[in-house]
Amino acid sequence: MNTEVRSERMVVISDLHIGNPFCSGSEDLWLFINQAREEGYDLCINGDGFDIMQTSLSEIITEIPMFIEATQRFNRQNNQIYYTVGNHDLPLEAMIASNKGLAFCPFMNLHSGGKRIRIEHGYLYDPNFVKNPERYERLVHLAGHFLKVAPNLYKLWMKYEKFKNRNETDHDGIPGEPREFYSAVKEICDRGFDSVLFGHTHHPGSIEGKDFSYYNTGSFMLKPYYALIEAGEIKLRQWEKTRPLGE
Repeated sequence: MNTEVRSERMVVISDLHIGNPFCSGSEDLWLFINQAREEGYDLCINGDGFDIMQTSLSEIITEIPMFIEATQRFNRQNNQIYYTVGNHDLPLEAMIASNKGLAFCPFMNLHSGGKRIRIEHGYLYDPNFVKNPERYERLVHLAGHFLKVAPNLYKLWMKYEKFKNRNETDHDGIPGEPREFYSAVKEICDRGFDSVLFGHTHHPGSIEGKDFSYYNTGSFMLKPYYALIEAGEIKLRQWEKTRPLGE
């Protein structure tokens, strides 16, 4: 399980939540993965690729063969797919890790263009998860039942999180996410990293500091954002089917 990775061309996506009722458009996901392969990029799925916590294995089983086929195509073209674990992946960790087409790791220290980039899902910096993981998982599982009835409820929750941040004068992070994420970014960069990429919060955005940068790729299944990394330079973009990834 190697966490030290070298790549000059990589795209990063996160929080696909395949199988979750609030997500749609898995066909777009396969198109994106194939496009990354055809354009010669490595790919990092930064956690929560599948969602067993808010659905069942029977509901995601139809997507697994397509996922395996996509990873095998990457391998045949000498590109690599990396998969960092997220909290929704934890019950499926053994299954995901057994896929020989994936380089599975808890986090990634990417070396690119002479820079060090930390890629990590981010759930370990979520105060709600850290304080009581079992309670957090129960609430997430319960929310899955509501999403099956009214998937749009989640979009209202996302708006509420952003609205709540507006009244927090000491919030320096990306709107909608807990302030602990920004603190974690600063701490990681103080250890010698130039940039940090998280997912988990589903709120895409970027922050350029004096001596660091932070990017969150949001949730690909809500809005298809991705981080483009070329020789250590990072750009956060929203995917469009008709445009090359690096354009």
